Amino acid sequence: MKKQVTPEIICRLNQLMNTVCQHLAKEEYEKANLLQEEFYQIEETYDLFDKEFEVNGLKGLKEVTGKTLVPPIYKGFSEVYSYTIKRGEPIAATNDKGKFALVTTDGYGQPLTSFDYDMIECKHHTSFYSCYKMKNKKLQCGLLNKKGKEIIPCEMDTIWDIHNNI
Repeated sequence: MKKQVTPEIICRLNQLMNTVCQHLAKEEYEKANLLQEEFYQIEETYDLFDKEFEVNGLKGLKEVTGKTLVPPIYKGFSEVYSYTIKRGEPIAATNDKGKFALVTTDGYGQPLTSFDYDMIECKHHTSFYSCYKMKNKKLQCGLLNKKGKEIIPCEMDTIWDIHNNI
C-alpha cells in the first residue's frame, strides 16, 4: 500500500517536473535523468491522486493532502488530478446539462470558460487543455490555455501531442 502524500512531497514533485523540463530544454540529459529517477521513486512510494467528494449529489475535489480544490458545486470532473497535472492549474468540471467548463482549483471553482464544451481534457505535463464540441454530428477539437482562452479554435479534426509546452 502506498503512503499518504504530504504538501512537501507535492511541492517536490512540481519542482522536479519543472527542473527536468528545464534540463531537457538545455539538452542536459544526465541531470534530467538523475532528477527523473527521484521523481519515479516518489511516484512508486506515494498515493498521488486527488479525490472527488460528494455533498447533496454535487461533487467537489480535494487535494491528496485534504485541501479543498473545488467545492461540491458540480456534477463531476473529466479527470481527477494526479502528479501529471501541475498544482494550481484549472480542471474541467461538468454541469447538470453534461457540458464542461474549465474551473479554478483555488478552493472556489470559478468557471474560466462557459459550459459550452462536450469534453475538456488536460494535456498532461503541460498547461494546455484539449476541448471538444460536437458540430454537425462531427466531433471538433481545439486547445485552451490555463486561463480558459481558446488558443486553437474548436474547429480542428485532431490535436496532436504537445511536448515541453510547444
